[in-house]
Amino acid sequence: MSYTSDTNILKTMVKSFLVMSILVLLFAPFFIIGMCLLTNETSPNGSYTKKVIICRDCLERYGLIADALGCDEILQNYY
Repeated sequence: MSYTSDTNILKTMVKSFLVMSILVLLFAPFFIIGMCLLTNETSPNGSYTKKVIICRDCLERYGLIADALGCDEILQNYY
């Protein structure tokens, strides 16, 4: 009796862990890019912002995802 309930609990835990890890992998790039787009600090000499540098990095890493979030427009405004 306890053996079957233990294996069912274990199977459920493994399934939920797999689902959670897949969700984290899917939404991590959006979260990273979103946080980067929200930060906007000017450099000491005021010529560029942190957002531009991070956007360039995001475009190199994530390509279309960053492009869809408007990274390209931000870069065009500064260059």
